[in-house]
Amino acid sequence: MSVTTGKSALSAVHAAVYSVLKHDATLTTRAPGGVWDHVPQDPTWPYVRLGGFVEDPDDTFGRQGRRVTFVVHAWSQYAGVSEGYGIIDRVLALLRYTTLTLTGWEHHDTRHLTTEVDEPQLVDAVQVQHVWAEFEVFVAEVLP
Repeated sequence: MSVTTGKSALSAVHAAVYSVLKHDATLTTRAPGGVWDHVPQDPTWPYVRLGGFVEDPDDTFGRQGRRVTFVVHAWSQYAGVSEGYGIIDRVLALLRYTTLTLTGWEHHDTRHLTTEVDEPQLVDAVQVQHVWAEFEVFVAEVLP
């Protein structure tokens, strides 16, 4: 078996993660502003944003493989971090070691790498909290 010419898993992983998060009733209750990869100008708070997708080659056993890292951000105007923690806790429950349904790729593993809390910041004179978690996903191409 030979590895096919290069292709990216970014779109497939992004779509799978977005679908898992967007369609979870518990997450949408905790983050009624929605799940976004491009946040609207005047969002409802709190909300979740996907970003920071990075792909590295991870070829294996004659197949093209990829390691994709990404960040899930929880943004809140709550005076404290508990709302952000609740959102990220749900994201962790949804993604950690969960099999993703991908187009053109076979999912091998999803791992949680880190969670961080930024210092509160002012956005349009309103204090905003930011909690985020980084993940990595390992995939291999599906051969014809």
